[in-house]
Amino acid sequence: MRAINWGPTHSITELFSGCSVLDCSNHGGVIVSRETLHTHVYFEKLKLLDLSKFELESGDYAFEQDCDSSIVLALIPRDILKSHYDYCSTESGYKEFQNSCLDIIKNFNPEIYSAIFE
Repeated sequence: MRAINWGPTHSITELFSGCSVLDCSNHGGVIVSRETLHTHVYFEKLKLLDLSKFELESGDYAFEQDCDSSIVLALIPRDILKSHYDYCSTESGYKEFQNSCLDIIKNFNPEIYSAIFE
């Protein structure tokens, strides 16, 4: 699987069905299937937003690492993330990660931050 121009994929971590993190040569990020984005409870708040800038030709969504993937990762509970990322294994580590995601969203996607976190 190749996403946009992120380069060859080194690894894919499926967080849950329809939501995967890709580590690629040039970049990476989170790919969320169209169905998952529009139906999964974690992404309830995103359904009302115009996310067309993240939409792929396939109808799935690509959130590039850091500045855009934080939108998705900030909405995923610790119980899911802790089994994939050591820094989310403790409540304090997860809280620090989530705060970092929120700061990134606030800086790079302030309209999304305002719509779903305020």
